[in-house]
Amino acid sequence: MNQQQDIKRAVPAGGHTMRPPLLVALQWATATLVVLGLALILVREIVEAKTGRASLLQMHRWCGLLVWGLTVWRVGLRLRFGPLPDLLPRRSAGARFVARAVHMLLYGLLFCVPILGWCLSSADGQHIDLFGLPLPLPIAAHEDVADKLHTWHTAMAWTFASLIAAHIAAACWHQFLRREPILRAMWPWHLSTHNRGDSP
Repeated sequence: MNQQQDIKRAVPAGGHTMRPPLLVALQWATATLVVLGLALILVREIVEAKTGRASLLQMHRWCGLLVWGLTVWRVGLRLRFGPLPDLLPRRSAGARFVARAVHMLLYGLLFCVPILGWCLSSADGQHIDLFGLPLPLPIAAHEDVADKLHTWHTAMAWTFASLIAAHIAAACWHQFLRREPILRAMWPWHLSTHNRGDSP
């Protein structure tokens, strides 16, 4: 399948702009891992058992590494697909600029937060693996560096969570208050009908 066919499939005959199925699947996989990673680290704060805390932290790291990998994949696909149809073509230039800036920030944080977490673990002298596969330590163990990285990692993670909340609120505002079917483009259950092409 060539690039033109992929982009054409993003605008089905029914009139609702939709994203390519692979991008939809990757977005929801990324969102699931982000929520799971946040839940794991929050639950860890109330767990007292040392082994339990270590297991939760390890799963949190795995979620972060997978998020990073999916983000690299998504960026590669976006570059391959090129510009996608605007979901809200009638919005002002200022609103379009803000939306693009938020998307760029989200992608940047999806890339940077896991890398900071990886460096934090390395600076803390902890070995990192992905489901048993050892990963290199990007920086040497250093307590002061680890403290700074922990502060940056936490601040960026909560910034990311705030942006996600604002992003969801804006999407719901367009969908339910302005009656603009923006959420249809990324509904996960549209994947099967999208692949059938001429489904209602």
